Amino acid sequence: MIPEILPERHSSPPQRVRVSVGIFAHNEGDLIAEAIEAFLGQDTRRTNIAEVIVVCCGCTDNTVEIVAKYVQHDSRVRLIVREEQAGKVAAINEFLAAADSGTLVLSGGDVIPGLQLVELLVRPMTQDPRCAMTGPRAVSAPPRGLAATLHTLLWQLHHAVARRAPKLGETIAVRRSFLPACLPAGIHCDEVLIEWLILEHGGRLEYVTGARVQNFPPRRIRHLYRQRRRIACQHAAAGRLLRYRPATSRLRNVLTALGEVAGADWRRAAVLAVLCTVELAARFHGRIDFLRGRRYSTWRQAERQVWPELPDGRPRRIAGQSGRGSRVKPLRLSFGNISARSRWPGSR
Repeated sequence: MIPEILPERHSSPPQRVRVSVGIFAHNEGDLIAEAIEAFLGQDTRRTNIAEVIVVCCGCTDNTVEIVAKYVQHDSRVRLIVREEQAGKVAAINEFLAAADSGTLVLSGGDVIPGLQLVELLVRPMTQDPRCAMTGPRAVSAPPRGLAATLHTLLWQLHHAVARRAPKLGETIAVRRSFLPACLPAGIHCDEVLIEWLILEHGGRLEYVTGARVQNFPPRRIRHLYRQRRRIACQHAAAGRLLRYRPATSRLRNVLTALGEVAGADWRRAAVLAVLCTVELAARFHGRIDFLRGRRYSTWRQAERQVWPELPDGRPRRIAGQSGRGSRVKPLRLSFGNISARSRWPGSR
């Protein structure tokens, strides 16, 4: 019997998802070059980063000059300059008007993504049409001092909360179709506003624990306190105007996360107590700010501990990642007198 010869089937490769990246910067000259490099050098298989749009708001340092260098060397990079700082929501609206992709990634200019970040954030959206907003795990640079230790512990608590009830921040990916052409005014915590919009339109949030983005701790406890006070005020405004509370504002989630983190290492108890004191005071102060009519549409930037590279010049690794997706590529451009990196303390 002669076996039947079946026609060979050729499966076409899956279509790559077109992505527009928005980076929002205010005086981020020490980190903006590395942030752009990390997005341009993403390890992508199912995604295509079509454009990286940097929105610079009221910058008085060398941020605009650094971004302009990238615009000259890479056609994917675009620069939008706002002479006055009008708040992040206004900057996001500028990005929404300029971006032309159905999938958007929004990131601050003060964080550095792992090289597989975009791929990992977009993947859940390709698997579930209701998944409309995703966010990574934020990991902190190695702590130096009490403020940095508190900052690191705070993000560990954030991770413990977000694993149970997604609270997305620092960098997010979102489906364009779930957003209006222009974000509404009056709410100045952009991630909370976008979470609410997604849920109101029937979308789903997903916390992608395998994706990583690195942030940098404040230099002093007063800087951390000022930041937490501002966020508490913004969350209070969101609760009043939207009738929506993010996962980190729900007491049950916070208590569960505290028990988990404390149980993992009892030696953290003293530091956790300090962090809880700072956080409770900041939330109380933020509530008072809200009742007094303060809204923090713009705010003073906190001083950070920023070391974009190691003392011997080796690039940093994003904590929790390994392999080719973990290394932040070194800068390819020469900026002359423009300083794109801050020095490691004690270096010459």
